[in-house]
Amino acid sequence: MITKIKVGNLLIDNTVTSGYFVKELLTMGAGTKYSVAELLSRHGAKLGNAVYKNKSIAITVLIVGDDADDMLDKRNVLLKELQLNNYSDDDKIKVIFYMANGGVISTYGIVKDINVDINNETVGASQINFMIETEKPFFLSETIYQKTVIVTKGGGCAVPMTIPLDMSKGSTGYTNLIGGGNAFTYPVFRFVGQLTNPVLTHISSAKTMSLTATTIGAGTYIEFDTYNRTVLDNTGANKLDKMAGDFLVIQPDNNNFSLATDNAGDTGYILVTYQDAYATI
Repeated sequence: MITKIKVGNLLIDNTVTSGYFVKELLTMGAGTKYSVAELLSRHGAKLGNAVYKNKSIAITVLIVGDDADDMLDKRNVLLKELQLNNYSDDDKIKVIFYMANGGVISTYGIVKDINVDINNETVGASQINFMIETEKPFFLSETIYQKTVIVTKGGGCAVPMTIPLDMSKGSTGYTNLIGGGNAFTYPVFRFVGQLTNPVLTHISSAKTMSLTATTIGAGTYIEFDTYNRTVLDNTGANKLDKMAGDFLVIQPDNNNFSLATDNAGDTGYILVTYQDAYATI
């Protein structure tokens, strides 16, 4: 349940004091898929061959004033937030949804189809309907999480065995990342050196994301942006040709990841940055 929303800089908190009420909210496009042939013409967010259409959100806001002039002033404040800014390079606005359970999620989008309803019988009230065509197909939590995936040492011993025996090579383990939403989310994986031919494995799906013929030196990194499908080093150079495997995602609930490298002396790690994702409110 939504307790209030914020459109641009205006808080619509469903109180008599403010005079702004969320009358209706409709989310469309949650499960619409396009064919692979349309990938070049539509951005969307893709996982394998599945493509999700960016959402459209229909919002109806009821504005109530102390009198007709007060209502018009309040209405103009909301309409101002919905207008394009001629001096901005970014026409998107941010819409934040505050949930009854304390969660806060948001989306960015383009405003379209603004309709204003007013008549002589309700001169102290006005209804505004508008659409938000969202930039991404999911709502994202306002909380941004960061987690470190450390190198997992493989089991077994070298033959012939070294003296003294390095017992660290017998250790195993994984790093757990928790997806708190109701849909998979696209993290950013930053591989921080020193790492040699690193392989990141999503244990439950057995899918991997790796770099081949690559050594990441100490103090440098290579970053995988799984939503935008880019692989760039710390200088901005494209390293997509060094990637093997899949762009990994974080599923709802528990995700166990392990990181392996070709050099037992590697001291690097992966910094994972992500937000919980929601298919609908």
